[in-house]
Amino acid sequence: MLARQDPVSVRGGLPADLDAIDALERRAFTSPWSREALRAEICAGENRTCLIAEIAGSFAGYAMFWGVADEIHLVTIAVEPEMRRRGIASVLLNSLLDSDLARDKRLVTLEVRAGNTAAIELYRRYGFREVALRPRYYPDNHEDALVMLRELRPSAF
Repeated sequence: MLARQDPVSVRGGLPADLDAIDALERRAFTSPWSREALRAEICAGENRTCLIAEIAGSFAGYAMFWGVADEIHLVTIAVEPEMRRRGIASVLLNSLLDSDLARDKRLVTLEVRAGNTAAIELYRRYGFREVALRPRYYPDNHEDALVMLRELRPSAF
């Protein structure tokens, strides 16, 4: 059994992580990505990154993000249900913001379900703000998505 105070470590995702990522994806989301799409993200290369969070060597969660032009797009983040409320998502977000990919980017964007108040509050704590609404964005229930943005460095414009 894992103790609440065990430290969270983060490493790059590997093809060997696919089973754990796929299983969590199906538990965490009502519209999960396909196994093939997840595999493509893990193996995609320099502009796509997958991070794995572990506690005492056990899989705890993951985050996937893309580098697009001068921004990072947080594609997905998930934490094992029994490990939530332990700061794992925060560790993954910090790792994203401190990544090599973030060094030359200007902002981070994401979409989040409008009804996911826990995630919205987490993103707000990290300086994200709502900048747009995507009506009926999610295919499972047509829930709206909030588009959130955080500037990493000021715009030159």
